[in-house]
Amino acid sequence: MLARIDHGRLKRVLDQATTKGRASNNQGNGASRDIFSSLSSFLSSSTTSSPDSLLALLDGDSVSLVVSALARVSFDPDTEDSELREHIVHTLLAMADGAERLSAVNVTTALWACAKLGAGATNTDVKCASALAVNAVAVRATRSAHNMDARGIATALHAFAAYANAAPPVDLLKLIYTRAERVFAHSPAPYDAATTLWAKAKLRQRHGLRPDCAVYTLAWTALASAAKRGVPPRDFAMAMQALGMLATSCDGPTFDELARSVRQHVRSTLSSAATSARSFSPQELAHVLWGAARHDEASDAESALSYALKPFADAAVESVHGAELTNESAHAASTSAWACARLGMMEGAVKASEVALSLTDYMNASDVGELAWAIGCVASNGRGDDVALPAAIWERAGVLAKEQSLTWQCCGLLEFASHAVGSAKHKHKRHLRQLAEFAAASTARASELAEKDSQSSAREWLESSRGAPWKRRRGIWKDCGSDRPPRVLIADTSPSAAKILADSVRSSGAHAVVFDRYASSVLTDVKRYFDDKESAPFDAVLLRLPRGRGRASSLMAQAAANALAVTPNGAMNSHQNKRKRADEDSSSYPTVHVFASPDTEFTMRTAFSANNGFHASEAPLGDWRVCRDGNGMSSPCSLRELLVPQQVSGGISLPQPDNGGVVASVTWYTVPDAGLFAGGAVDPMTRAFITHIPLSEISVRRRKYWHSKGKSKRHMRIADVACGSGVIACAIAHATPKARIYAGDFDRAAISAAEYNLAGKASVVHADVLAGFFRDKRFDVLVSNPPVHIGAHDSFGVLNSLLSDAPSRLYHGGELWLVAQSYVPVGCLAASCNGAKSKSKWRKIRLTWSDGQFSVWRLVRR
Repeated sequence: MLARIDHGRLKRVLDQATTKGRASNNQGNGASRDIFSSLSSFLSSSTTSSPDSLLALLDGDSVSLVVSALARVSFDPDTEDSELREHIVHTLLAMADGAERLSAVNVTTALWACAKLGAGATNTDVKCASALAVNAVAVRATRSAHNMDARGIATALHAFAAYANAAPPVDLLKLIYTRAERVFAHSPAPYDAATTLWAKAKLRQRHGLRPDCAVYTLAWTALASAAKRGVPPRDFAMAMQALGMLATSCDGPTFDELARSVRQHVRSTLSSAATSARSFSPQELAHVLWGAARHDEASDAESALSYALKPFADAAVESVHGAELTNESAHAASTSAWACARLGMMEGAVKASEVALSLTDYMNASDVGELAWAIGCVASNGRGDDVALPAAIWERAGVLAKEQSLTWQCCGLLEFASHAVGSAKHKHKRHLRQLAEFAAASTARASELAEKDSQSSAREWLESSRGAPWKRRRGIWKDCGSDRPPRVLIADTSPSAAKILADSVRSSGAHAVVFDRYASSVLTDVKRYFDDKESAPFDAVLLRLPRGRGRASSLMAQAAANALAVTPNGAMNSHQNKRKRADEDSSSYPTVHVFASPDTEFTMRTAFSANNGFHASEAPLGDWRVCRDGNGMSSPCSLRELLVPQQVSGGISLPQPDNGGVVASVTWYTVPDAGLFAGGAVDPMTRAFITHIPLSEISVRRRKYWHSKGKSKRHMRIADVACGSGVIACAIAHATPKARIYAGDFDRAAISAAEYNLAGKASVVHADVLAGFFRDKRFDVLVSNPPVHIGAHDSFGVLNSLLSDAPSRLYHGGELWLVAQSYVPVGCLAASCNGAKSKSKWRKIRLTWSDGQFSVWRLVRR
């Protein structure tokens, strides 16, 4: 290594190369070559002999300057220039080697640069080198975190939020937050406060990290204080975007806590910034409106921000009018139209939509969907004469469909808009038929991507696991006089991924039992498949974790307590040497192996530090060993200990059909920490659904049908499919005490709560959608709030099963009532599975009510 390097001179040389590249429009790889050329010249003039390797002469701080320069010129990590790529890889590896000797002032900049160079890379060498460098610099940052200033804190968080593939180490994050509480108490610069807010929101979105409320409040306090002197538009837009991201990624209670803590600061900052709204760019205005709309969508009326946004809406329309025809302008226009409609500012939505319609050729699927939704909302609010769903939107949707980039969410929003403006009855029927084809193709693509991701994670787990961890279990059973092969339970929502795992298990001589139904119903029903009732039968469990922390922790507990075979008494004591070997190698113990997508990994790793009496190590996610008694064994316990419902204090207010108000204080049970939908209580979508089920009209129609059959005294049969904790079934039972109510779900935790809530009101069954749902019965009405997201992926299995199989379970003229988010193309999917007109399953497919957020559908069997 070179003894002395003039860092100031090296920085000037690199800055000149960077500036030269930018001035000559030579960004990216060309500018990167200029940087290495300048570096070579600098080193040649600084030494008496030409070095064989540039990097051998650089210390840690020098390498950090090079890495930072490369990051600033936007190097393409997947360049085909192998020589340049090799230089980049060697530079990153040199940064990893020299990280320990970095001075504190350069640590966070080096962290940001290393993460940015590997961001989005598909080249394995660049990606691995970047990850090594980020990890090494993060270790160094942990030692210097107590000295970070506001800019260092913002830079470090931004590096992990925007670029790094992994979440920040737990120790580093704790130290940064502790330091931030001290630093941010002294009015940091607006840029540092806004960047920190954005980074915290992005970390929540990407890795599920809970935002630190104290730091969050201090950052907004600093912005509010600076706003009196004027906050730069970029910084304020970034902070508002962060507000919106948190609203979409946090659960209700978490966001309410954050929103309450900063309510006054957000309002004062918004009012101060409104005076300079016309100085914002179109993109910045769109971010402000989007963040406010998402905030109001997730908040109560008391926290609403819409009252102060008219200056931003007016400025957004004006700024886009004169903007260039680019993808960025199209996105800003469509986002502004969507946000104005969401905030109830219909005049602004009309104007923004008119501008956006001239930019449809530059829109992606998300932009088209947002614009269509805004037009639909305007029409729903009595402004249908001002706008219509023009041909330009359909033409752009057709182009995107041919490019296979039209998403199912966009299809759903187009469907909503078509019904809202009344075009479903007139000239756009042809477009809706095409949309049904588009929706079927896009949902199939989403399912295919989910399958590929599941297969990939299964293969990665097999590659990263150190052989088959259950192999040694064969010897332990043999010591006990049993020659049975190890048993391995594979619980995965993807049949193809489960098959990959099963083939590997069987090739190792073990016995694989595969369940490809939803994992939560698997582990709770294991015992009924085997004769051994005293102890659970498996030596290992391979389990795919869903994203939700509550559901995942519940599954881990169920697996460890009920699915694992305890080592037979005396087996470990029969041979001392084998006992010693087993103590040294945890693979001798029964194990639970979990795997998930990268954005789930950090959440899962931190969620199980102490949960339900279990301990999970900080080892990689794919090789956790869960133990109950501290010695590596899994002690069996009753399933009822894990899934026993608990009464909700004060009960719940149950909505009633036919807009019939509410039944106050109904006794209610739920299973805490089991990941039940809406926590097993009443969520806004279910409330809207129940309220808009015209149960009295349905009863009249069904009575007429049975009267025509000579069975006028017959009681109506109503079934709630995917019932969860039983909210919908319970509301219907209260409204129609003479009807016979049935309910079922594939989630055992949900059923355990529903059995309490529906006792004496309905028959409850644990069933997989309609396949095992009271097979000997047919119904007058089916109701459902079907899930379209299972775990980390979009899943249309339940919805498609209902749309295709429900007619066979309904009497003639029977009705299926569904609720879904407005972006779910229920009508399109129903039409695509309906078949030819002469053989169609559904006589009517109608959108009966929608507020733009939720939609209620009625399907009538032929």
